[in-house]
Amino acid sequence: MAMETVYEELDEVKVENEKLKASYAERILEKEEEILVAKRANEDLKHSLYDKEMIVKHLNGANDKLRVERDEKNQKWEQENGLMVLALDEANEKNVDLEKTINVLRAEIKGIKAHLSVSQN
Repeated sequence: MAMETVYEELDEVKVENEKLKASYAERILEKEEEILVAKRANEDLKHSLYDKEMIVKHLNGANDKLRVERDEKNQKWEQENGLMVLALDEANEKNVDLEKTINVLRAEIKGIKAHLSVSQN
């Protein structure tokens, strides 16, 4: 009888062992599936990051190009403004000279009119 009990217990242990093996095999499959899902998500994130890095790189290049164009335009406008200021200064000087000439000529005309008025009398 003792041997029979040992065989029964051994059979029970074998059955329990098979249940545990099946349970662990199922858990391993679940974990492997979780790992695959995590790896796919990781790859997707890597691709997304790469795409975003390329977009940022492109935007930085475009921004640098725009900055250079802006600087060139600013320099051109500063040169044009400088030339316009010089032209305005020259025009103002000419106006001052012309006003002086006009005042001199008015004085001459006034003098001539006065002289003419005296000669006619």
